[in-house]
Amino acid sequence: MPRIATTLTTIALLGLAVSSCGKSASRKRQEVKNCSAISFDAAGIAACLVAQFRWDPADAKVAGIARQHEVDSIAAFQRDSLWRVDDAKHHQELTLCVGRGGDIARCLEDNYAWDDRRASATFDSIWQRNATKHRESIRACERQRKVNMTSCLMLSYQWDSKHALAVQDSLAREKIKSLQR
Repeated sequence: MPRIATTLTTIALLGLAVSSCGKSASRKRQEVKNCSAISFDAAGIAACLVAQFRWDPADAKVAGIARQHEVDSIAAFQRDSLWRVDDAKHHQELTLCVGRGGDIARCLEDNYAWDDRRASATFDSIWQRNATKHRESIRACERQRKVNMTSCLMLSYQWDSKHALAVQDSLAREKIKSLQR
């Protein structure tokens, strides 16, 4: 019986020794940072952790995804902070593009180097805010039976081609549906 107790004690001590040899949280964090300096995406970070630091692949994947999210969030925060510094300038650029009519997103991208996501989101926001006015434009163009809807909206109301064509397509689909009934 004493021999079994000694064996169990030895096994318990070995288990404790092995578990205490694990990497600390700060060391793991440093390894993740090192790998994210080499690769910017989650898969690359995970592959680096497995190859260079012998991480378990499942743990490496989780850490890679978390680090990529963290890096992306930091980058977005920095971009937004820099954007807000020039807020007055951006407002003026937007005002100029709105005054020109047409595709505001394209104007912002082409003339003022706005990134496409921010320019499109801004244009969509402005477009939605003017929905009542747009419905009135559509009704006015519908009353002019001999005029193409897209042309009417673009020429008479300075609509951008994307929105004017979308209305034309929508009306054409409705017409086809009504003929099929």
